[in-house]
Amino acid sequence: MCGQLLIAGADAAGLDVTTPEPLPTSHELFQLPNCVILPHIGSATVECRTVMSKLAAENVINGMSGDAMPAQVE
Repeated sequence: MCGQLLIAGADAAGLDVTTPEPLPTSHELFQLPNCVILPHIGSATVECRTVMSKLAAENVINGMSGDAMPAQVE
């Protein structure tokens, strides 16, 4: 990522998830003016959190009743 942002392969980047997370404050991405790093809050909108809450509730209800969960992790 750093290389692409430095050599004009990419104009800019907005990152919500990094590895490792959080990035060390000394990481070179923090020095790039064309890179914005969010603290993993890209989904923090009312609309997104409402959908996530409904999905979690459906998973619990369906799981407790023995039905298939809409977002089951296997």
